[in-house]
Amino acid sequence: MISRTNTDRLTVYLVERTPSVRRRQLRLLASLDGLRVAGAGHDAQAHQTELVDLQPDVVLIGLNATENTPLPRIRALAIALPASTLIVLANEGTPQMRRACLMAGVAHCLDKTLEIMELRNLLLAMASTARQHRQR
Repeated sequence: MISRTNTDRLTVYLVERTPSVRRRQLRLLASLDGLRVAGAGHDAQAHQTELVDLQPDVVLIGLNATENTPLPRIRALAIALPASTLIVLANEGTPQMRRACLMAGVAHCLDKTLEIMELRNLLLAMASTARQHRQR
């Protein structure tokens, strides 16, 4: 099991329903120094036990516009993983969506297409901070 306590890398768990998008995002994560993918799944609710066991530093949650009631599930995940940073990758990064996600307990809400470089930079900064913190 990869957890935040036995690695100097930032541990990331990816939740994305669409297989092709999940593969593309996993390739991005694999290319970033200082990160380790702790796991990936298609549904946070279905993988919640695994997520709680792993306690990743970051959970990336793909949010599709067609999903029914995603915010209560995100809120439940935020409660179950209080030490993890939740980042939503939404199909639409509207101000209303961002506000709703932040109110549900996520730290960041990014457009999964238009803000991929922001995601990359955010994860690299988090990895650097985690590495410095763990070396103390």
